[in-house]
Amino acid sequence: MELRQAIVSAGERIVAELQRMAKPCSSTEEMRQIATISASGDASIGELVAKAVERVGPDGAVSVEDGSKIDDVLEIVDGSLIDRGYVSPLFVESASGEVVLEESRILLADTSLTSVAHLLPVLEAVTTSAQPLLVVANEVEGEALAALVVNHLRGTLKSCAVRSPGFGEGRSEQLADLAALTGATVISSQTGRSVEHVTLEDLGSARRVEGHPFGAAERDLGGVADADDRLHDRCGAWL
Repeated sequence: MELRQAIVSAGERIVAELQRMAKPCSSTEEMRQIATISASGDASIGELVAKAVERVGPDGAVSVEDGSKIDDVLEIVDGSLIDRGYVSPLFVESASGEVVLEESRILLADTSLTSVAHLLPVLEAVTTSAQPLLVVANEVEGEALAALVVNHLRGTLKSCAVRSPGFGEGRSEQLADLAALTGATVISSQTGRSVEHVTLEDLGSARRVEGHPFGAAERDLGGVADADDRLHDRCGAWL
């Protein structure tokens, strides 16, 4: 316990000192210069990175992917980043440690999923639609996790499970944000929905989901049109 406390204390002091020494980027030109240096002097890469950060803002997510074109290109897509990785490495199908779901349906559950009965309705519904499934829940474990993994490995249903972002009331708020972005209905006692009665209409959608050990990204989400109202409501609650 003393060792842990010492490590945490030292870490806090290091972070504080780094923050004191840090010089925030105040212009696109500074971002371009830093990105160029990081890219071993490649000015074109530096320019592209600076444009990407400028477009998505300081809180936006920027990722790099292999492309089919000769030139490097910048693509801006609507999406969201969840700061939780997949709950099991058995979902991984590549050496990169990444899980990719194309044209995925999304289940958002403000509850824990532990038994097969919790997931059976949604598994049957999604299997019929022949689409992969991303499960975001407070916990996914036991028989529920085993059912997802087995179906994934057999090729019956490609899937991935991640824990809900946030804690306490903040978790419910973040799930509601994801629901607005993806077009899903949050399954919880507050919404009066139970996982045993989930239908396809309760699920959200995303053109592409990328799962990593420490986070998951959703792109081209199915409910973006409703997100502005959700953002307005959240901002109003803070004022």
